[in-house]
Amino acid sequence: MVIDPPIRDKWYTKGENIYLSVPREFDFSHCLRFLNRSHLECLHSVQDQRWRKLLKLGDTMVLIQVEMSSGNLRILPLNTQLTSEEQTTLVSYVWEVFDLGRDLQPFYEHMEQDPILDSLCQAFYGLRLIGIPELFEALSWSIIGQQINLTFAYKLKQRLVRTVGEKFHFEGQDYFLFPSAGKVAEMSAGDFVNWQFSASKAQYLVGIAKAIHADSISKDSLLEMTDDESLATLLELKGIGPWSAHYVMMKCLRRTDAYPVEDVGLHNAIKVSFSNIVKPTKAELDAFGRRWHPWQAYATFYLWHSLLK
Repeated sequence: MVIDPPIRDKWYTKGENIYLSVPREFDFSHCLRFLNRSHLECLHSVQDQRWRKLLKLGDTMVLIQVEMSSGNLRILPLNTQLTSEEQTTLVSYVWEVFDLGRDLQPFYEHMEQDPILDSLCQAFYGLRLIGIPELFEALSWSIIGQQINLTFAYKLKQRLVRTVGEKFHFEGQDYFLFPSAGKVAEMSAGDFVNWQFSASKAQYLVGIAKAIHADSISKDSLLEMTDDESLATLLELKGIGPWSAHYVMMKCLRRTDAYPVEDVGLHNAIKVSFSNIVKPTKAELDAFGRRWHPWQAYATFYLWHSLLK
């Protein structure tokens, strides 16, 4: 992962701490609320307004803790000292997860004429679209979540991660990495049976792992494409339909006009926000998409966030 030159002026170190400046339109507490939405989450933890996440930088396991400190994000590696190159990679990762390079003022201005989105923008001001920087993880999560409820999707992810992913033990707690594409590419669909994966989900995961491991598709190549090209390329993958493709474009490729129009959570949020008693029609959803363009991804994310208890 290569850090963009402009970001170099956004952070500094003091001892083992890394301090990363954040935009004015950033609220860490809103972001943590989304990250802490399920007690079944197995890839990070949120406690006392701190986010802990296990990463692998080269061959080194690095457990980081991120919190706000004097208006900056303070990033602390908990288990090891980092080289300058590793610090740069780590900052780039956090920058991408929280979409810190995005100017949200145009989004807020665009939604001022939308009564529902304007109220959500005011309520969740500073919420960033939390990303999944790794392509294989984003694709896998989109497959795992197809046509099942969110709780069961988390349980499936948990079983896969805790069985196949690398583990790091720190201060009495286990932290996990999402399995690499190379690891899953070595598996067979039958390996997923005991975890209650459907045969089709297992086949899709193994097939996509093989494609990524063979470098037949990569995040870098997708980022070089237009929206239409990246969408078409994702749809060529077996198991990736329009919902999954738009989800990956939204969460991994960071396309603000990605619009997972088939998403059940989006439908439920619209029903609640607009006091409807029935699911919005395709025509209504398309009309919302036109109204929110080119910020459909952020509009969707804010609507998802509105459902959190």
